[in-house]
Amino acid sequence: MTKAPNDQPMLMNLPETIPHVPGFDDAEDTALTPAATPLATLATMFEIFTGDVPGVCLVDPRAVAVDPVNARHGLVFDPDTRGELIASMRVVGNSVPVRLRRDPEGGPGFLCVSGAQRLGAALHIQKDDPGFRLRAVIADTMSDAEAFEIGEADNAGRTDIAPMQQARKWQEALVRVYAGDRQALIRATGRSASVVSRTLALLMLPDYVITACADVEALNPYFAEQIMPRVGDPAEEPHVRRRAEALINAGRRLPGAKLASALLADAKPKAQPARSLWEGRGGDAQVVAKEDGRGGATVQLVGATGLDRSERRMLAKAFAAFLDEIAKAGPTHRA
Repeated sequence: MTKAPNDQPMLMNLPETIPHVPGFDDAEDTALTPAATPLATLATMFEIFTGDVPGVCLVDPRAVAVDPVNARHGLVFDPDTRGELIASMRVVGNSVPVRLRRDPEGGPGFLCVSGAQRLGAALHIQKDDPGFRLRAVIADTMSDAEAFEIGEADNAGRTDIAPMQQARKWQEALVRVYAGDRQALIRATGRSASVVSRTLALLMLPDYVITACADVEALNPYFAEQIMPRVGDPAEEPHVRRRAEALINAGRRLPGAKLASALLADAKPKAQPARSLWEGRGGDAQVVAKEDGRGGATVQLVGATGLDRSERRMLAKAFAAFLDEIAKAGPTHRA
């Protein structure tokens, strides 16, 4: 399915103009029959017919919208990828009824809690088969929390809902359904706290990271897990920002994995090998003084065990010579 935030497959408002009614003209002696009026035509959309199974009804799919608390809300059905479902429903209808609830705002239509793909297929079929109806089970009362949990169970394991879309719907549910109670949201999703937290972290990515990405909808929680600690570190964030801005200014947009590699390249200069300042040897033992990278020096005694008396004496002379070098070099070196 592809994103279409303002395209919802439903007709919930009265038409602004009177539609053409076959056989009707404007002659004064012709009266509109109730079945031909715009209101009556629209009303048939919301009629419920008894289905072939107890408890199952037949409804016009135009009277149904995907529930706002469902992860598929805001997505439009893609018939090119659901050809098998469409072909099957053309012949036998939807063998598994969709689950609907009445509009909690009091409107005449229904909200699809479970079965958004079947709803999309029904709307597609109805383009050339206006009489097509959808099998449905309708709940007269259902809370947002109940609808959210049913939708999560229905969508569990589906790969056609992008993590970014999932993150948006979870965030909306966190605010709208669970009043900011993250633990309640986690329980309702049936996922681990880690999965929910990493998915929601996608919404916290900085604008400059989003702008540098070639396909934001394809970003996954692992991307956020890599990026967020770095942008949250005051010492690291400027380096990540500069790299992102360099990509943006060059007109480049990278997919998630490549973008992470580009942004997380070591921002600090690579440490240079310690430069040897002085070396002295006594037998197999060696005294080595090296820069420590902080403006000073370190002293290493290599192979200084198991020395005989003469070797220890040579080592002492070497160390004495080293101390002389320290004195000449000034106070910046420390043993």
